[in-house]
Amino acid sequence: MSFKEVIEKYDPQLVIAEIEAMTAADVQRALAAEQLDNRDFMALLSPAAEDFLEEMAQKAHAITLRRFGRTILLYAPIYLSNECHNSCLYCGFSVNNPIPRRTLNLDEIERDARILHDQGFRHILLLTGEAPGKVGNDFIAAAAERIRPLFSSISIEVYPMEKAIKRWWRPGWMG
Repeated sequence: MSFKEVIEKYDPQLVIAEIEAMTAADVQRALAAEQLDNRDFMALLSPAAEDFLEEMAQKAHAITLRRFGRTILLYAPIYLSNECHNSCLYCGFSVNNPIPRRTLNLDEIERDARILHDQGFRHILLLTGEAPGKVGNDFIAAAAERIRPLFSSISIEVYPMEKAIKRWWRPGWMG
């Protein structure tokens, strides 16, 4: 089920009314819960949660430490393409922005990756606009394969995919 199909199940006015009806007891229950559900989330968003901001911050901090430890990971982005079919108002890649569009070739990607590597970056994020016809799974995999020797980790942030990207890493690459 898509996000759109899930969100369309909710009447915004009813959700707002439910959030506004939450009590301090609902917020305390949510803060005590190990696993949050939709009702807990509503409680933490509610006006009743205003008096619990410090407790929410402490819980968020504890969860962050439990999941990630005390690690800060700095990465640099490489934009493989600024091609996009969407018109998101907040995005510089919006199809409505009159900018030159292009997709880097593998040599250009490697050149940019080497510059970032030489500056000390060891973690990279590959990004694209939302144009699957311009930048497909095979291209993303080829780009990652080409620059893999330069980096400790490569992450991707690309358009929504109908199927999983093919496995392009070799055993041992991901630690």
